[in-house]
Amino acid sequence: VRRHLHVQRALLLNLLPAVVEGRLRRGVRAVDRVPRASVLFAHAAGLEASAFQDAPAQLFAVLDALYHAFDQAVLAAGALDKVKHIGAVYMVVEGMFQPNADHVRQLAIVAHNMRMAISNFATVHPSLWAELPLGTHLTIRAGLHVGYVVGGVLGRNDTKVVYDVFGDAVNVASRLCTTAPRGSIRASKDFVCETYGSSVGANSGVFFRGPLEVDLKGKGFFEAYELDSDMFSSGGAMTQPADLTEKPSSWANVLS
Repeated sequence: VRRHLHVQRALLLNLLPAVVEGRLRRGVRAVDRVPRASVLFAHAAGLEASAFQDAPAQLFAVLDALYHAFDQAVLAAGALDKVKHIGAVYMVVEGMFQPNADHVRQLAIVAHNMRMAISNFATVHPSLWAELPLGTHLTIRAGLHVGYVVGGVLGRNDTKVVYDVFGDAVNVASRLCTTAPRGSIRASKDFVCETYGSSVGANSGVFFRGPLEVDLKGKGFFEAYELDSDMFSSGGAMTQPADLTEKPSSWANVLS
């Protein structure tokens, strides 16, 4: 019985945040309202199902390897609260359950490392890459936003139980992702301001280019920025000039 309960809990922890799993064991179903959580949507562009109609097993093999790399990027960043994927789209939410003044900057680093995982996919997985349909162009498009999020458990004990999140931060991050060109990681002005104003302060080591004006459904014209991965040193480590006032004009200076 004890082993069965251990396996059952391990499975639940794969589906639910640890805080939520603990609540369910106590019979508590609560709704979480978080005024300031950060959200990332990342789309593995080029892995559309229509391109794999004759070889669906290849699609799942590539997604499995790619999502494993994304999972490692999330785990390396620390306490990220919610992860789910729908097809070729991977979503991460941070800042819901565990105090972390630096969650916005951490999520920007996760997005950068996801882009690197896609860029290096052919080198790391040559056999999988060789089996992709001719002409496959694998890139990332992603969106980052920070704001209000509400989350709760959906489903009953006799069905599949999931923890899902909704809110403005989710909607904006999703729309920034879907409107971004291939290879681009777009962030809202709020996300950029909070990155530069995190506990690390001006030396956050994360850089953005902009501003850009993008048309988002339900928002109209919206100020956005591009995450500049060129400013990261190898391996995702970060460098930053000592004097931010001397950065090139193409870098975001949204605090001025």
